Amino acid sequence: AEPVSAERALEMGLVNRLLDDAELAAAARTLATTIAANAPAAVRAAKRALRIALDADLRATLEVEALAQAATQDSEDSAEGWAAFRERRPPRFADR
Repeated sequence: AEPVSAERALEMGLVNRLLDDAELAAAARTLATTIAANAPAAVRAAKRALRIALDADLRATLEVEALAQAATQDSEDSAEGWAAFRERRPPRFADR
């Protein structure tokens, strides 16, 4: 119920780093690029699970996550990711 400083939020693990205002836009672009480079189906599933988790209890959240993992495990994205790993190349996901 009390305000938390940025430094204290970092100590508590509520945030993973602190940025100056001047660094924020570039850091956001870098993070967005990193996320966008991942398998589209897995990113969609993760975003859906996060949205559900906002209003669900832990058990429901874990069930949603387990279903998402099962659904993406045998996907074309997963196959491409593993092939890229074996061939030591960047993945080329079809949903781009």
